[in-house]
Amino acid sequence: MAYSGYRIKIGGTIFPNTYMAKGSYSFQRSPRVNKSWDDLNGISHKTYYPNDRTTITFSIREHLASEHNTIALFFASRSVTVQYWNEIANDYSEGVFDIEPITWNHITVKQDGAFYGATQITLKEQ
Repeated sequence: MAYSGYRIKIGGTIFPNTYMAKGSYSFQRSPRVNKSWDDLNGISHKTYYPNDRTTITFSIREHLASEHNTIALFFASRSVTVQYWNEIANDYSEGVFDIEPITWNHITVKQDGAFYGATQITLKEQ
């Protein structure tokens, strides 16, 4: 499948690239340890699962209160299905991801509501 103009879909809904702070998106694959142990000689051993774990991080750009509910709804669950652009495979992949705790910061509060600062998002594949 060719790139379709988005980096991630969360729960089947495209998360618009325009919500991401420019230059903040990163994609990482790392091995998953299945079992680790030390033998009688004190040598460490590890076995790995066949599939690596994906971690996706990005920042949500500063935004107004009028956008906040739409953005925050993407992260209302702790565990979500994510379709993401896999830069290694040059195709979309899908997995179940945990959303790391999010801290929403107010830069200021105006008459029409809060103005939110950039917010770090981390999605770790289960």
